[in-house]
Order: sequence, then structure tokens, then C-alpha cells
Amino acid sequence: MAENRNQRPQQCCSYCRTPGHRITHCGSQNITILINSLRAIFTGNNIQELYDHLDIQDPSLVTAAAARIYIRVRSTIEQKKFGIVTFIMNEYNRNQDYNNVNQAEQNEIQNMQNEVEQEDAYINMLRQDRALLTFVIQLIDVLSEPRRPTIRPILTQTAPEVSMCPICYEDKEQITTNCGHQFCAPCMYQHLDSGNHAHCPMCRTNITELHVCKEQDATTVQEKYSGTQYIAYENGRLRNMPPRAEGHHYRV
Repeated sequence: MAENRNQRPQQCCSYCRTPGHRITHCGSQNITILINSLRAIFTGNNIQELYDHLDIQDPSLVTAAAARIYIRVRSTIEQKKFGIVTFIMNEYNRNQDYNNVNQAEQNEIQNMQNEVEQEDAYINMLRQDRALLTFVIQLIDVLSEPRRPTIRPILTQTAPEVSMCPICYEDKEQITTNCGHQFCAPCMYQHLDSGNHAHCPMCRTNITELHVCKEQDATTVQEKYSGTQYIAYENGRLRNMPPRAEGHHYRV
């Protein structure tokens, strides 16, 4: 008698009445069918149809379905329905987000495949057309060369000024930038050749003109940094040009 008194009664499911498990772990096929039918009904915005479908179900089945998705068994039947509908909606939204991500990844993969196919077709075309291949190689070489700054040389007739260069700190003949700073010619050429920049080492202003006193420097600037002939001034006028007619202006 004492042993029977201490023995705990075996658990029994409150839905299927089968001993050995509780309703939270009930594996009845009816619960699976109900949840799957709700998944099939819901399309994203027809929430009322879910409630209508739950209203015609047996309350014990609704309770078992709510227990399977971890809703409190002791809540009201309306709370259980609300929990089931919320579960179906959240599951639907997660699936939609997953599908959108998969679709975006598939589109990206397809775009990469298209690019590879286009590159392969282009390479095959170049292999068949040797003249086009040679042209493309030359074009790549040209585009790969660093872009030289475009600077206009202006030859003045003033005497060369000898002063200390702010770069090498040596007394040399100076050339003047359009911003008014002076440097020796070797330092200025080295500065312009060191990269694609064309700015003053002192104030960082873009260099568009170099005022030089020797034709040799003007020719050097013209050949290296300008595609036009240098401009020469003499007594405030352009050298080797006739006096301008009335109403006429030279373009410089």
C-alpha cells in the first residue's frame, strides 16, 4: 500500500488522452494538418481567413495547436487563436525575406555569369582579330600612362632672378608660377614629374602657367606639359605679332 501511495500517476495528454506525454508534446496528426492548412490559407494579408478557419475547429484541437507552438495552455481560447495567427504571419514573413535574399543572390550570380560570358566572347573576338587585339593593347598602354598636367609656358623679357629656391635651398635662377611663388627650374620639373598633380608646392594652388625668362625653359615646359606653343611677351606685348587693329583682341 505504501508503494502504491508513493507511485506518481502516469502523465496523460489532455487532447488525445494517450498516456506517456503532455499536450505540449502531442504528436497527433490532426495538429499537423491544422497548422499546415493555416499555412496554405495565408497569403500575406488575409488574416481574417485564419481566424475564420480556427473558429470552426474544435477548441481542444486549437489548444493542442497552440501548445505545440509554445503558447500557454491556460490562456483563453481567443488568446490562443491570436498566438497561432501571429505565429503563421511571422513564419510567412521570414520565408518571404529568405526568398527575397535567395532571389537577390541568384540575380547577382546570373549577372556575374553574364559578365563572364561577355568577357569570354570578347576575348575570343580578340583572338580572331589580331588587328583589333593590337589596337586594344596600344589603347591600354596609352590609358595606363600617367596623365601629365597641362601648363602654359609664358616667356618674359625680364632678367632672370637669382634667389634661394624654397625646395633645394640653393641660389638659382627662378621660374614663377601663376600664384606668384618662385622655384628653380630643376626642382619644379622634378615636382611636376613626381605624380599626376600640378599644384604649387607652397600654397597647393593648381599650376596653369609658368613664367620663365629663357627660351630653353619655355621650350621644355612646352614639350613636357603643354600641347601649344609658348607665349612670349616683350615690353608688355606679344612678341612677333603685329599691332592689333582697332576693336581686335588676341586670344591668349
